[in-house]
Amino acid sequence: MERRIAPRHHVVRRAQIGSGSMSISCATFDLSVTGARLCLLEAGDFPPRVFLRLQDGAVRVARRRWQRDMQVGVEFESQSEE
Repeated sequence: MERRIAPRHHVVRRAQIGSGSMSISCATFDLSVTGARLCLLEAGDFPPRVFLRLQDGAVRVARRRWQRDMQVGVEFESQSEE
């Protein structure tokens, strides 16, 4: 049973995650207007709230909803922060 509010589209794009002084690279998958699935390119704990800079330059504030190893599901708090 699908529980997502908005349909997700399978994409593979690079992005940057920022929180405080931390900045790491990731890949975005299953992107929608409400969230995304991310694949971290470095192992580590994912902060509860981050800025996600997408490949097209858009910036989203995102909350971690789940994390399994190097994959993270995020929900966007806003449409754009630029």
